[in-house]
Amino acid sequence: MSMNLIARYIAASVVLAAAVPAGALASDRTDVMPRCDMTTVEAGQKLSAPPGEKPPVIASPPNSISITDAAITRKLFAAEPVAKRTPTGTMKVVARFFNCTNYPLQIDARTQFLDGDQQPAEPVSAWKRVFLPPRANTYYEESSIAVEAQSFQIDIREGK
Repeated sequence: MSMNLIARYIAASVVLAAAVPAGALASDRTDVMPRCDMTTVEAGQKLSAPPGEKPPVIASPPNSISITDAAITRKLFAAEPVAKRTPTGTMKVVARFFNCTNYPLQIDARTQFLDGDQQPAEPVSAWKRVFLPPRANTYYEESSIAVEAQSFQIDIREGK
């Protein structure tokens, strides 16, 4: 590359950087990418245990995401999932996942749809592979077959 071409490239880059308002870059926008603060991950609802002992299980409330693989708890941020009824009366669930790392991440996700008594409304779905580019987000969605589905539980683990 000639020196003249390099100088023009640098000048164009400086002009472009000056024209972009502060906070407008995707990496600086909090509405696009969360801060990936993982302190809330460990604050799940814990089942009771005898005094002085840790509970054996963390309860997962209905309509939530359960990270079943501790290896990804600091790599992934899961936004609150959303469910809605389809025109046929079944339930569709959509979850948004953010990759908090600087490298591509694969996760597996599946959904258990529950009836009004919090019992399985149908068999759990198959694991679906979800690919997340570095510092980016993507969506996972699943639909029930049973119209009796009233709530759901999404399980995620790191894809191997």
